[in-house]
Amino acid sequence: MHANAIAQWRRAAEAAGPRAAEMVQTHPGACADLRAALAAPAMQVAWRLPGFQRSAEAAMGPRLPGKGAQSPGKGRLHSLAQLSALAIGAMDRAGSLEAARRDRALRTARETAALEAVRALGPIVVAGRVIREDRIRQWGEEEQSVFQLRCAGFARAEDGQRLRGMLGQEAVIAGEPERVSVAGGSGTIVLRNCVLLPGRDGLVAAALPEAGGLEPRPPEAAEAYAGPGQGIAMEEVARVLYTGAFNLRLDGLGNSYTDRDESIYVLLRDGSAYRHEWRFPFTDLNLPVVRRRQPERWFQWREAGGELVLIGADGEARRLARAQELAPWPAGALVAHRWYFLHVGMGGARRDRGYEFRADDTVEATRSSPVAGSLGFGGGGANVTGPGFAYSGGGGGAPAFLSVIGPRRQYAGRYRIEGYSLTIIDEEGREERLLFARYARDAAAEVPENVVIGGEVFWTRR
Repeated sequence: MHANAIAQWRRAAEAAGPRAAEMVQTHPGACADLRAALAAPAMQVAWRLPGFQRSAEAAMGPRLPGKGAQSPGKGRLHSLAQLSALAIGAMDRAGSLEAARRDRALRTARETAALEAVRALGPIVVAGRVIREDRIRQWGEEEQSVFQLRCAGFARAEDGQRLRGMLGQEAVIAGEPERVSVAGGSGTIVLRNCVLLPGRDGLVAAALPEAGGLEPRPPEAAEAYAGPGQGIAMEEVARVLYTGAFNLRLDGLGNSYTDRDESIYVLLRDGSAYRHEWRFPFTDLNLPVVRRRQPERWFQWREAGGELVLIGADGEARRLARAQELAPWPAGALVAHRWYFLHVGMGGARRDRGYEFRADDTVEATRSSPVAGSLGFGGGGANVTGPGFAYSGGGGGAPAFLSVIGPRRQYAGRYRIEGYSLTIIDEEGREERLLFARYARDAAAEVPENVVIGGEVFWTRR
């Protein structure tokens, strides 16, 4: 098909040549003032070129980076720190980040300036760690690039499939800069026509500065965990607070879901505070790591007018409205109760969790993740069922529904409670450490109705 189209265009061009020569001989004045002729409205076709390009790509496939004069960066390999520094410099010249927070037009101008700076490099080759199915980021021991890179489309479908299987590995990607989006101080460089290259062989590192293109890399759970009792000491704790906001919303397909925002704040006696968002207890926290690499989670705290105020490193103050104080458990506490957790997310995805504690220090934990939601309005009717799966509807403009019931997983073990920590030892001897607390107002109750497990509220199911 491609060969036929090219042959047709060639024949048309060859036929047009003699005709043009004949017209010039008949009307010699037509070329007397070429500049004026090109300025005529009929000759203003530049605005049509993007449409022509899209039509050509639809017929012949996208132009691949790395061919002929369009080779990405002429064999230069860019780091995402270099591209981040380049984009940040261009944005700062367009206007400050602080001013852009208040001015949407300036935010757009900053993004446009960043895109123009990156586009000036031409098609580019970038290396980074795969952090999501279509994204990479420069990943160091304690730092990461300010910008990540996302592929909006692949020149070869198989490259996209391969990248999805490379999570946590390095990928080298070539592509054409399409847009830049920024949220806060970080951002995303979006490429089109991405090609996954086999590696760095034959590429030369680009000579661009990286200064200003790196930021502290937030630690992963394994890096933030120091071990039992190696974190914040109980005698250093003034108060532990819980905040939670739950809002019922609708997704784009008409499914209702819960927007759940929960946080634990550990207030220390020295006037500092830490927002703890890990499942393990704060007494197990790797303090040196989180102080260096999570500066945004550290605050100074004070009480003003009966309200608690947190002041961040940037000087911004936030009030903890309706924060609820948590209380620890006595060491060796035994409980006989079942607490339950349910979260309904977008698309009908559910998370069901339950812990059943017994007075003989045994516990049974259950969890499942079913999906039951609307898929919008389908084009053709179908009813399909299988083990743990059902799809129905979609015919005649009717809504379609999907139900997936995953396996219900459960494990049993023994538990140990002390302070704000819950240790569960399963039947194979593996230990799991979880933050475990109750509301201070329920401290006198034999069995509190609600508890916090792993940073999330569980309740008594009626």
